[in-house]
Amino acid sequence: MSWEALTAVGTLATAIVILITVIVGWRQLDELRRATQLEGAMRIFAELDSEIVDDARKFVTYELPAKMQDPQFRKEIELTALADPKVHKELVLLRFFDRVGTYVEEGLIEGDILYKAAFGRILSNWQMLYPIIEIHRRVVGPFLWKRFEMLKDGAARWVSAQGISPEKGRVFIEAARKQSAQD
Repeated sequence: MSWEALTAVGTLATAIVILITVIVGWRQLDELRRATQLEGAMRIFAELDSEIVDDARKFVTYELPAKMQDPQFRKEIELTALADPKVHKELVLLRFFDRVGTYVEEGLIEGDILYKAAFGRILSNWQMLYPIIEIHRRVVGPFLWKRFEMLKDGAARWVSAQGISPEKGRVFIEAARKQSAQD
């Protein structure tokens, strides 16, 4: 065997080793990305299921409609971020969903992970909080809560792709509020 043939075989072997290394590295990066997505999703779901977020959700579902009739409460809504979140528990949900929307927008977590597991909470909270969002946007500007809106739009697209109307959640909200009023 000539030196040229030996060099060609060596070059080919080196190319194969490099190709295998690239493939293995690519797969490792994909696994790392998936593990990071899982960790991020688990943290978001843990916060979504936390006592503070659940307490805020109950407030928005059952108490907010009556609170919206109180002129003092409505005036405080115009303070947006300066309102006391212990009184204005709707801020807890607005901030949470807007932050999660930012993670999705920046590609730190894939929206589909959230839409599959939390579409109902995303859509129903948007519907219940929309009167607050309108007030905040009127006072501060139309950019406020845009990441939450983007999250809602993504969840609505995902639900529609499953053959379900995103507006169906309104029926469940009304039923929950009616049941609460009877208790």
